[in-house]
Amino acid sequence: MARRRSRSFQSWALGLVGVIVTAVAMYYVRVAAIDYIAERQIERTQRALEKLQALNTRPSAASAPQTYRQQDQYDAEVVRVAAETQRQHDIAWERFYQPPRGCDNWRSDQHMVECIEHKSHAKQEFEVKWAAGQLR
Repeated sequence: MARRRSRSFQSWALGLVGVIVTAVAMYYVRVAAIDYIAERQIERTQRALEKLQALNTRPSAASAPQTYRQQDQYDAEVVRVAAETQRQHDIAWERFYQPPRGCDNWRSDQHMVECIEHKSHAKQEFEVKWAAGQLR
């Protein structure tokens, strides 16, 4: 008589397949979210650069010192705009994220993992909203 495999192994195997499928699906969701955030950031940066280039298209004298001075001013403005954007981003994050009660002092490794996962999920949600311009 042929021996049947136990149901517990079949259940275990089915559970394993389910976990793997879920993990792959979550991976693709995260990749899509990161791609979306990156595209929005690129668009914002391009708009800022276009704005700066529009300011810098005024006709100027052909002398080299003025050209260098203008380039330095342009570079300084790019750095200033990037720093201001980062500052606004940091302020918005501080307003957006409030750690759950008790996450300032972890009780166990499991509690630490839960707190870090909470912050990670909040950061992803924040980045999506920031890229969409909802947190300005």
